[in-house]
Amino acid sequence: MKKLLFLLLLACGLAHAESSVPDLTAEQWQEDLDFLANEIATRHRDPFHFAGKSGFDQAVSDLRGRIPSMKDYEVVAGLQRLAALVGDGHTFVDTSGVYGRFPLEGFWFEDGFRVIRAAPGYREALGARIVAIGPVSIEEAQRRIQQFVPQAENRWYVLHASARQLMGVEPLAAAGVLPQPEPGPADFTFEDDAGRRFTLRVQPVPAGTDASATSPRTRCHCPSRTRRRGSGLPTCPIRRRSMWSSAPSTT
Repeated sequence: MKKLLFLLLLACGLAHAESSVPDLTAEQWQEDLDFLANEIATRHRDPFHFAGKSGFDQAVSDLRGRIPSMKDYEVVAGLQRLAALVGDGHTFVDTSGVYGRFPLEGFWFEDGFRVIRAAPGYREALGARIVAIGPVSIEEAQRRIQQFVPQAENRWYVLHASARQLMGVEPLAAAGVLPQPEPGPADFTFEDDAGRRFTLRVQPVPAGTDASATSPRTRCHCPSRTRRRGSGLPTCPIRRRSMWSSAPSTT
């Protein structure tokens, strides 16, 4: 089955993207893996500059061997990791609309990973730092999720990409942050600027659903982002505002 199921952006082309994780047999997944590996090896100008050919080939072999015992979303995460081994931001498996997502948006600031946008039910989290997802600290969750992000890219790319991956249900499950076999709602622990910690159970939005199109969301607005000397990460005086000034809430 010479079909790449996910949008793979290479220097020379792209393929069609699915809107949810497909339900395939192990043999079909292995065919797609072989196709993906061959496309990377033959179309990329320098596919092994980061991991080396032997490292890349070993990763392909390891994934191929594990596919029969993996869930579909775990295979997709494995394909993400394989593409990330190329090391550049132009080669990746685009899972937009494929994974379920938690209806929060985070941004890495100097003092941590803060919520800058949230669905109405989670307004309390706006501006707070996420300190843990389930029993896993946000620092450890970020470390585990890095395998899906091209590591040879610049620091800002890595921070931005990891922020998106940290809100993906299946990547978190594949990385061992969320429980398996059926990832679902998760307990997020937050800390506000007064040092108060609180936990919210966050319900994920199904794959392919645009939550912002069905209900208003709120975000933290940073009137000015400044970078302190040293870390280079922005600091932000945060205030809340509505994304939609006149739309009524549907919740």
